Amino acid sequence: DELIHKHGPNHTQAPADYNRWKAVPSAVSTHLCLGACYAWSIFNEPLTRELGVVAASSNDWLLPQTVTTFTAVIVAQGLAMATCGKWVERVGARIAGVTGSLLYGSGMMLGALGVYAHQLPLLYLGYGAIAGAGMGIAYLPPVATLIRWFPDR
Repeated sequence: DELIHKHGPNHTQAPADYNRWKAVPSAVSTHLCLGACYAWSIFNEPLTRELGVVAASSNDWLLPQTVTTFTAVIVAQGLAMATCGKWVERVGARIAGVTGSLLYGSGMMLGALGVYAHQLPLLYLGYGAIAGAGMGIAYLPPVATLIRWFPDR
């Protein structure tokens, strides 16, 4: 509760003379970074021949297995947005943004470890579930902030 009191929504008010347009580039940048998951399809084919390099080996992942990773990301993102919306409102944009980015970054690292170790469950857990949940949580604060700061638009 002390963290929420210090960095929560009641203590993140901009000064009266603050140019609200300064918030737009960081919000857009956040959403551009979170949109990187939509480029997952470029990883599908290389992941199906990770061990065989030129041609698939018998231990390589199948295409449906790699495509499932994207499904897991989208499902986790949607579930996090739906279940954490009230929490984001309670703790504020700063805490939610940091929490989402930490989950996203740690999920990316765990997913990379899964690819490196050739462990599909680690890829699903890391990139699919944890990074997806982080994306869902980090997506909400920029949208909510811009809606509040631009009620006339």
